[in-house]
Amino acid sequence: MELEDISSGYELLSFLKPRIYVGDSNSWWHPSTRSLEVKNGIELKGALNPNKPIFSLIISSILAQNTNYFNAKKALENLIAANIIDDENPNKSIKSLLALDVVSLASLIKTAGFYNQKAPRILKLVQNIKQDFGSFETFSKDASYEWLIEQKGIGNESALAILNYALKKEVLVIDKYTIKLLGLIGYECEDAQSATSFLTKDIQKAKSLYDFDISLAQLYARLHGKIVEFGKANKALFTKKLQAFD
Repeated sequence: MELEDISSGYELLSFLKPRIYVGDSNSWWHPSTRSLEVKNGIELKGALNPNKPIFSLIISSILAQNTNYFNAKKALENLIAANIIDDENPNKSIKSLLALDVVSLASLIKTAGFYNQKAPRILKLVQNIKQDFGSFETFSKDASYEWLIEQKGIGNESALAILNYALKKEVLVIDKYTIKLLGLIGYECEDAQSATSFLTKDIQKAKSLYDFDISLAQLYARLHGKIVEFGKANKALFTKKLQAFD
């Protein structure tokens, strides 16, 4: 099967699966503090409890904006080292963040760049989570795309990533790599919804491609990861400047 022959998300995943490796059966591709092994930004060995929501990935969604994975990772590590972020106790993490002032938080996340912009956005997001949901557990269960997109600093891609990677929901991340790849296939997307419609076509069948029990949410995460890694590995196909999709 060639790229131009693909007509559904199932066929795209069938094409990408043998070509792009995104980790073991517990991997969601996107690294987290619970990853057992990470290499070149890929979660090679996933968490022992891979379906458990991860608070720090919400913070990382802002830290990672307009910088690379490694700079954002260092900023998050600073927060962990300062006992501000603890994924085993997300409600304590919320409390610790809210105890910080903007200047203190900004100094801890300098490596992520734009720290004077990111710090107040992180604090406001956490404040709103606490105010509107009361706890991380309730947020994990009830948070919606509509709520997230209203938060300052959270755009389309960040909202989708939080829902899928952080909260483990059945949501597919649509980003610039996705839009570009679909264009190469010959499917021009008018918006994120049209891209989602194409990629979710026959996608339930894709579970049969795996020799382990995979949730739809994890399958979406791995599909997105394969799209991104395929784009990185085939830069000649992506020579046209990619513009952020929002």
